[in-house]
Amino acid sequence: MLKLVVINSRLFKENIYTLLLLIILCVGIFLRFCNILPSKLYPDSYQNIVVARNIVNYHSVLGFLGKNGLSYPYVYFWTRPGFPLLINIAKIFVNDEFFAAQVVSFVAGILIIIVTYFALSKLFSNKNVGIAGAALAALSFNLTVWGGFILTEASGVLFLSLFLFLLFRGLIKKSQFLDINDLLIGAFFGFAILIRYEYLLIALPLVILIFQKSESPGKKLLNILVGFVVVTYIVLLLLFPVKDIARDLFSHVSYYFSEGIIFFVALPLIFCIKRIKAKLMLKIVSFLWIVFIFIYHPLGMRDFFVHDFLLGIVLIIGLFLFYKKEEFLEYLIFILFSSLLLALMYYKTNPVMARYYTNLLPFLFIPAAYGLASFIKSKKMILIGVFISLQVFITFRGIKYLKNGEWARPSYEEKSARTLNKWLHDNNHILLVSLPEPYYLYTNSSTQSTTADLPFLDPDSTLDNSKIYIVEDMGTYDYFPKFAAFLDNN
Repeated sequence: MLKLVVINSRLFKENIYTLLLLIILCVGIFLRFCNILPSKLYPDSYQNIVVARNIVNYHSVLGFLGKNGLSYPYVYFWTRPGFPLLINIAKIFVNDEFFAAQVVSFVAGILIIIVTYFALSKLFSNKNVGIAGAALAALSFNLTVWGGFILTEASGVLFLSLFLFLLFRGLIKKSQFLDINDLLIGAFFGFAILIRYEYLLIALPLVILIFQKSESPGKKLLNILVGFVVVTYIVLLLLFPVKDIARDLFSHVSYYFSEGIIFFVALPLIFCIKRIKAKLMLKIVSFLWIVFIFIYHPLGMRDFFVHDFLLGIVLIIGLFLFYKKEEFLEYLIFILFSSLLLALMYYKTNPVMARYYTNLLPFLFIPAAYGLASFIKSKKMILIGVFISLQVFITFRGIKYLKNGEWARPSYEEKSARTLNKWLHDNNHILLVSLPEPYYLYTNSSTQSTTADLPFLDPDSTLDNSKIYIVEDMGTYDYFPKFAAFLDNN
């Protein structure tokens, strides 16, 4: 009889967790559906679609904006093939490439909730923390809002979350050669990097964590490296023209060296990691975070937590509790070090851009979920209810009501390109425009871009014996004022 009661109690708890997860999923789906927006963030949205089309037309991330168009992408970091590959997979089921991209972001946002639940439940061996993490993922303003655009944030966070789930599942276990879980860790980490190249910075904290926690760090790292190399090598071999990429890398060698120098500075840590006390490492990383926040004053991060205030509150609680528990020290170093490297990268790219910090969420959810679960255990239900309700309201409103509803309308570039397309009856011409991507995508015309100074043309442009239409629009005046003045005076 007693045995039957215990079994029934266990089944009841399992059903409660399943029910809670379903409720959280429904809320997350509703909030994401309300935040699907038609506006395209130039050029961030368009570059993913163009690269997806390049993969189909040219079997490469590099291609041309039409037969006589500009070589594209002309920035190395825009060649990221991960999200475009997912768009092309979705396009098998959906004809419209823009809609396919939104489907990928929408589905990724939902899957993040589920993966976060399983990852944190596994890490803490506590489903309460898993439920708390799923709730934070479902209610996150930044994850929900930016997932409503054609951007890499949702898919990037999803594959980082899958990488962390597999890492936590097999971190402490002793590894055998070609262990399937380790291979998958490397494979998902590799594909996450193909979505956003800066995720490669996480490799250093990952190596440190494995040396600290794994029983067989050498085998585990080798297995992860094999999975990583297989995925990235196949994609690079099939989709990247090595000569063109190498030329671009060498032309920007000083920039890439400055970004990668942290690896050379920190490399000795990897070889003497067993001799460095975890507490000392934690103090160093914590000090660097304090310097970053109080000296550099990252406005983008401030705006990020203004909208995700619930995450900020429980993150502080969770970090405080992590500092007090010895068993969490290595994980705390991994979380703080990984998020610090990414935060520094995003600050250097654009110090006021809040959206970039969305990519820190898989790491921030770990202490934040633990903090929320502890907060709920304190039984301050009224205060918790107020915080959650306010976060739901903020996320529901999103950004569609800001700037007189501009975010809820198609972009100027899209409307301009669609209007122009009505007047084009064939493709025997070249468009010379300020912002080439939308005009190429919506007109299917060969498209070239102007430049800031004389002769106002790209050196590689081939315009001989071609009918040319010059488009003078808002972008011409905003980005190329000299060319706009030249057109007005001639």
